[in-house]
Amino acid sequence: MAYRAPKSGIAADIQRKRQSEYKVSMENEVVDWIEYVLNEGKGEFVDFHEWLLDGTILCKLFNCIEQNKIFSKHFRPTPAPFKQLDNINVFLLACKDYGVKEGELFVSLDLHEANDLAQVISSIFALERVAFRKGWIGPRLKSREHTRKVLRLSRERLNEDYTSYGMWNQGGLSKG
Repeated sequence: MAYRAPKSGIAADIQRKRQSEYKVSMENEVVDWIEYVLNEGKGEFVDFHEWLLDGTILCKLFNCIEQNKIFSKHFRPTPAPFKQLDNINVFLLACKDYGVKEGELFVSLDLHEANDLAQVISSIFALERVAFRKGWIGPRLKSREHTRKVLRLSRERLNEDYTSYGMWNQGGLSKG
């Protein structure tokens, strides 16, 4: 990887926010799930980023979910960065074609340069969710990163808000 100057200003704030969203427990769950699906271990001395860096694990994972969608040439580990990025992009395109929303997918540099590993984990959760919606039979990830937050307000509170802001009248929304 090339040397990059440390981020400053708003870029540093964004990077700190991204890093705060990263949860080791979710990483461990995703690693366990991938190991189970692929029936191969990560290795004791390899971290999450290094394990997924060349994209071969991701391509193998997708082929376990959707048989023979990614050619086997993407299963060979490679030290060449352009081939690693190619493998990652093949995985991302396959996920998009499979039905994972583009907004839920990470950008290849998020993984390759370890910019946003939380988004990588979130994308794997999204792939698992779509796979089960499509009828894939296999282990489930237990954590639910995207849980619905339900806001419960009493009828009195709703009426108070409507009357205090003058939102409703006979014609719909009021002007003021």
